[in-house]
Amino acid sequence: MLSPLGAGGMGEVYRARDTRLKRDVAIKVLPESVARDPERTARFQREAEVLASLSQPNIAAVHGIEESGGITALILELVEGPTLAERIALAPLDVAETVGIAKQIADALEAAHAAGIVHRDLKPANIKIRPDGTVKVLDFGLAKAFETSAGRNTDLSVSPTITSPAMSAAGVILGTASYMAPEQARGRPVDKRADIWAFGCVVYEMLTGCRAFGGDEVPDTLAAVLAKEVDWSRLPSTLPASLRRLLKRCIEKDRQKRLADISDARLDLADALASEDGISSSPPAPVPSGVRGWMILAAAAVGLALGGGAIWSMRPPAPVAESPRAFRTSIIPAPGTIPVGNMSLAISPNGQYLAFSGRDASGANRVWLRPLDSNEVHLLPEADGGGSLFWSPDSRELAFNVQGRIMRMSTSGGPPTLICDVPGGGSGGLWLPDGRVVIGGGGLSNNVGLRACKTDGSGAVEEVSHLDKAAGESSHGYPAALPDGRHVVFTAYRASESLGIYLTTLGSSEHKLLVQDGANAGFSQGFLLFTRGTTLLAQKLDPVTFATEGAPRPIAQNITTGGGSGQTGAFAVSAGGILVYSSGRSQMSQLEWLDRTGRRLSLVGEAGLYRNPRLSPDDTKIVVERLSGSGGVATADLWILDARRGVPQKLTSAAGGELSPVWSHDSRSVTYAINKPAIVRQRVEATEAEAEIIFTADAQLSPQDYSLHDDVLLFDKNVLNGRRPTAFLVTLADRSSTEFLKGASENFQSRVSPDGTLLAFASTESGRPEVYVADFPKPSGKKRVSITGGIQPVWRRDGKELFFLSPEGGLMAASIERKGGLVAGEPVQLFVTRTEGGPLVLHQYDVAQDGRFLVNSSIGESSLSPLTLVVNWTQLLQER
Repeated sequence: MLSPLGAGGMGEVYRARDTRLKRDVAIKVLPESVARDPERTARFQREAEVLASLSQPNIAAVHGIEESGGITALILELVEGPTLAERIALAPLDVAETVGIAKQIADALEAAHAAGIVHRDLKPANIKIRPDGTVKVLDFGLAKAFETSAGRNTDLSVSPTITSPAMSAAGVILGTASYMAPEQARGRPVDKRADIWAFGCVVYEMLTGCRAFGGDEVPDTLAAVLAKEVDWSRLPSTLPASLRRLLKRCIEKDRQKRLADISDARLDLADALASEDGISSSPPAPVPSGVRGWMILAAAAVGLALGGGAIWSMRPPAPVAESPRAFRTSIIPAPGTIPVGNMSLAISPNGQYLAFSGRDASGANRVWLRPLDSNEVHLLPEADGGGSLFWSPDSRELAFNVQGRIMRMSTSGGPPTLICDVPGGGSGGLWLPDGRVVIGGGGLSNNVGLRACKTDGSGAVEEVSHLDKAAGESSHGYPAALPDGRHVVFTAYRASESLGIYLTTLGSSEHKLLVQDGANAGFSQGFLLFTRGTTLLAQKLDPVTFATEGAPRPIAQNITTGGGSGQTGAFAVSAGGILVYSSGRSQMSQLEWLDRTGRRLSLVGEAGLYRNPRLSPDDTKIVVERLSGSGGVATADLWILDARRGVPQKLTSAAGGELSPVWSHDSRSVTYAINKPAIVRQRVEATEAEAEIIFTADAQLSPQDYSLHDDVLLFDKNVLNGRRPTAFLVTLADRSSTEFLKGASENFQSRVSPDGTLLAFASTESGRPEVYVADFPKPSGKKRVSITGGIQPVWRRDGKELFFLSPEGGLMAASIERKGGLVAGEPVQLFVTRTEGGPLVLHQYDVAQDGRFLVNSSIGESSLSPLTLVVNWTQLLQER
C-alpha cells in the first residue's frame, strides 16, 4: 500500500504496488462502517463482476478480487492522469478536444450497454484522461444489469436509488444530482437512456465549463433537472449544428424522445472527427521571442505532459492567427507527486526547461526537470531534498536550496556543487548576471533580509536588503530581478498580519512599496505578477520609472499555496511570456491518532493548516500551531485541543510567529518562541495574562524540550554569522544560555529522555541529518541511532524506545538500552507517515503514554492537479 487516492460511498481507494507482477494498481476496499451491510456488500461484489465482464480500452479494468481478515478489496487498473472534472476546472475545452474525448466515452458506454450494464453515475469525476490521451471511464459501482433482448426481467424498480431508504440511511446517493436523468431523480426505473442523458450533460460541461443543471443544494439541483431548460446560449458559436442537435437529443427530459442508443452518438462524433470542416480548434498563439517555435509547438502537440503525454487536440493546429491568443495546456506531474511547503516551479530564461520540486509517494522531497521539447520528465536524484529552485542566466545550470546549503548543478549532468551556506534561508532565489546569487530570508520570523554570495565561492555571505524594524518587518523573501539587472523586487513579511512587494537596489538601505498584500512576485512582459491569497494577479509596472499603473487584474484562481507564510502561490513566469502555475491544493492537514501499524484510530478536531503538534505530559491536551489569515498572508497562533474530543481553545492571538511549543511537565503552561525574537511561557488556564519572557536573543529561536524538573530549557538557535543552527540551553534560574552541542555541524531537535539522563537529537555530522543519543546533562557517550538518515526524535514514555522519521517519511523505532554504555537497536519501520513541512523547525508527530501516535497528516489526493502552462499569458488579460 503506497498512498490513499480517494474515498466515496462504495469504498476507499489506495495506490498500491503489485509485487508479483511489478506494477502499480488501485485497490478499492469496502469501508468498515458499511462492511456489515449485506446490501452494500452485495453491490461491492457486483461491481467486481460488472467490471470483470467488460473488456474495452476506455473502461478501467479489474485485475481481481481479494479477501483477507474480513476485508474485501478490488484490484483495479491504476489510471494515471487528471479526471475530466480537474481538466474542465482549468478551462472549457475547445470543440475538437471535446469531440475526441466524447467519442471515447461513447465507445465505453456502448460496450457497457451491449453487455447489459447501465453505469448510473457517469460524471466528469468518474472519467480520467491518461497521459497518452486515452480516456478511461471509472467506477461502475452504481451499475445495474438491465435486460437485453435475450428476455430477462427488465424491471429495475428493486434497484436502490436516491429515494431508497435502505441507501439513504447509509448516507449514499446512487447517482450525482447534476447528472441524473429526470426518471432517475424521481426514483423510477432506469435504462441505458439515463447514461445518455448524463453523457449529454458531461459533453455540455466540457464545452461551456458550466454544469447543465446546478443549484446550491441537492434539492435545488434536482428541481432544475426536473423543471428547468438548459442554457443552450452558452455553447460555443463554433460548435457545428449537427453536434448541437446531438446534445439536445441527449438532454431530453422525455426519455421517449431522447436519443435511444449511444451508438448513434458515437457515429455522429466519428463523422465530425472525419469531416474536414465539421470541427475546428482555436489556433495556437505565436511563440514569444527567445523561445524556439518548433519546441513549443511540438510540446503542445503532445500535451506537455510530465510523465509522458497529456490532453491534446484531435486535429493538427491551424495556421497562426493574425491576432495573438493565449495558448493553454495541462502538464501532468510525475505520478505520486504532492506539493510540500517549499514547492517550487522554475522556467529557464531561454524557455526550454521547466524544473519543479515536490514530494513523491514515498514521502521524500524530489526535484524533476522537464525539457519542453521532450515527452520525458527527468528525476534529479542529486537534488533530493531541494527547494527554492532558480536558474542561471544562461539556462545551463539549476540552483536549489537544501536546508540552507545553496547548490548548483548542470542540466547536462554531473554532481551538484556548493555555492554557499545561508543558514535559515529558503524563501526563493535569484541568480544575477554579475555572478551572485540572492537568497530570501525564509518564512515569517527569520529576522533577516535578502542575502547574497558569489557563485565562485570567493566572497562571504552578505545581507543586501535591510529590514524595516520600525514597520514590523520580520523577513524578506522571493527575490526577482527587473530587466535592468540592478533592481530587485521581493516579498516583505510582517508580524502585523500583512505583507507586501517592495523594490530595492541591492545593498541599499531603502526599499519602496509597489503592491500591498501580495507575495512571490515575478516580472514578465511589462507586468508584475504576484499572488494574493490563492489568486494570481498581474499589474502593469513601468520598468524605468517603477510606477504601477491601474489596478491588479486576476489571471487565475485557486493557486496552490505553501511556503513559510502558508500563502505563497506556486507559479513561475519567464521574461518571454511563458507562465506555469499549480492550482487546487494547499497544505491542509489533519491531526489523527494512529496505532503502531499506522492504522487510523480516530481524528482530532477539524482539518486545517497545522504545524508542531505536542501532546501534554498528562495526555489530556494538544498544543499546535495553526495558520490562518487573509489578504495574502497567514499568521500562526497556538491552539489547545482536547486530546479526546478535539474541542479547540485559542491560546494566543495574532502575535504572528509562534514556533515550537513545549509543555511544562505539569501540563499547565506552554513555552514558545515569538518574533522579538524571544522565548516566552504562558499558562494555559490564564489566556488573558501576558506571557512571561524567559529569554531573548538576536536570532531565530525554536524551543525543543525541558529537563526533568523544568529548570533547563533546550532550544535551537539559527545563528546568522555564517554558522549553522545548533542546540543551546538556557538555565531558567539566571536566564543564562550555553551552546550545548558544539561543533561545525548542525545539531537540532533535542528531546530529553523520560528519566532525564539521556538526550536524543538530530545532527548533520555525517553529512546528512541523522539521529543520535548522548548522556545528559553532560553530552558524552554519543551513539548514532539512525542508519540511513533521520529527524524528529521522540522518546517512548518509558524511555526504552526512540522513534524518529526517515527521509522517506517512515516512522522508525529503535530500542535504547544501557549495558555498560548506550546500546541502540537496529531501527525498524512501523509505517509511512503523510506529513508536511521542513525538518529543521517542525515536529509533526508525538507519542502518548499508551503507545498511540498523534500525527499531523497531510490530506488530499497523492498527486497534484495538472499544472497549467500558458504561452502568451498577457492575452489572458484581454480574454478576461
